[in-house]
Amino acid sequence: MKKKLIPRLCLMLAVMLSLCSCRNDLLPENNTLQNPNASRFRMVKLKDIPNIEQFIHQQSERADLQVPLSEASLTGKDLTVGVIEISTIVETVNEGETYYVFKIENLNSGDAVYNLEVKQADGIPVTAEIIEYDPQDGTTVDFQHFTGSISSYGLDGKAISTVNYNDGLGNCSPATGVPGGNNTSEGGGINPIDLPPPNGGWYNWEEGGSNNNTVPFSNVPGDCTDIILDSHGNTQGWYDHCNNNYYPNPNVHKTTTTGEIPNLSPDCNGEGAGVIITDPETPCEKTKSMITNPVVKAKIDEMKDQSKLAYSDPNYGETGYKFDANGVPTPKIPGGKHDVDLGDTAGYSGAYHNHTVLGTNMLSPADIIKLLDFSLAQTNGNIEDGYLGVIGSEVCSSCPGGYKYYHYIINFSGNMSELTQYVYNNTWNLEQLKKDFKKRDGILADNPLYVDNLGDELNSQGLEKLFFDTLKNMGLDGKINLQRIENNGTVKTVTLNSDDNTTTATPCPN
Repeated sequence: MKKKLIPRLCLMLAVMLSLCSCRNDLLPENNTLQNPNASRFRMVKLKDIPNIEQFIHQQSERADLQVPLSEASLTGKDLTVGVIEISTIVETVNEGETYYVFKIENLNSGDAVYNLEVKQADGIPVTAEIIEYDPQDGTTVDFQHFTGSISSYGLDGKAISTVNYNDGLGNCSPATGVPGGNNTSEGGGINPIDLPPPNGGWYNWEEGGSNNNTVPFSNVPGDCTDIILDSHGNTQGWYDHCNNNYYPNPNVHKTTTTGEIPNLSPDCNGEGAGVIITDPETPCEKTKSMITNPVVKAKIDEMKDQSKLAYSDPNYGETGYKFDANGVPTPKIPGGKHDVDLGDTAGYSGAYHNHTVLGTNMLSPADIIKLLDFSLAQTNGNIEDGYLGVIGSEVCSSCPGGYKYYHYIINFSGNMSELTQYVYNNTWNLEQLKKDFKKRDGILADNPLYVDNLGDELNSQGLEKLFFDTLKNMGLDGKINLQRIENNGTVKTVTLNSDDNTTTATPCPN
């Protein structure tokens, strides 16, 4: 069997408002620390807004929860899709309008942040727009001093509007008596002290800075916590979407003492939901964070050595490890000559395993099915956190140490409804899938595009083509994300090109 891993997901959220109260109720408007123009909001579940979900499907003309990212229309590149996250959905009332805001997972190598805003009037969805917060090259996403462009476009990928920002100042004509930009706001950007443990050092400070009343984040996984900002970058509080708890920041600042400040918006009217949901780590960053974890890295190195063993070696065969959300591994799981049973998935984010010198250096149908089990085992519906990784190797006289390694990671990118159908209502015949996989491997090996020398094992292009062909054979095309990790540690996102024959591996930013 051949298994694979992909990073866990940690998201972060930003909200355009100034609030100080509680969980799933609309936040009070009489808070003395609240921006008078701030949104009111609450967290909702997808199952509670079926009309919104149906509207998204209608507008995108897709059965899944994927939408085009702005690269498609704004730069003329090949159409790229992002996955709509459903673990945190914000319902917000802004200027009398109701919006539903979703985070879109950016599968590209860039660091732009994408949100989906669905506007509702009189209980009927009327518009759906993707909002792109794209920082200027060489800068990071800093919502207090945003420099870059904010754009909106429809679910058909057509651009609607764009505003360029420099240190929070948009290229719009300022209203009379209104300070330009949002860079005059007081206090509260995202910095280490604003992040709850274990990623930061925030405690529930009383006014004046005393660190009493510690917020109980010690038992909250890092990927459960979203940061809530107002539209000017001030930290308002934290939302634990796993347990549906909101923790206000008692040391929150007023946005300004001099008047209104324009909101971060893709148009000069400042319209929109007033909510920004953002992930502190991109998929690339998550993978890099995981594979550089010393504990995980040690197990990967061990499996590299295992993958090189000759068939005659008594220890030849597949082995694996499962990892929990903190990267803590199980004891080594021994396997057979060409498979390893990873067992129960409950309580684990994912697993890694090795293939052998006589195996194929790519995830097999059985590995893909196991990934679905890991995805379904994730708590609170965070199915994208499940992963499966594989390590393989082949003799290479020109490579350091005499071997070339193959290292791939996958995760599920569909929605919960699709996942449950794949797990419980599939019609797969695993033995037939294995035969199809082996047959396809042999066919591709006769194509010089997919081998370095005829008769050799498949190269990276061949292995990746085999993987995407296998997904299509299983009815899973477009539902599994693939990343490749090079020998030097570079993480690349792998996609199938429009010719359906070649793949592109896009390096993650440093």
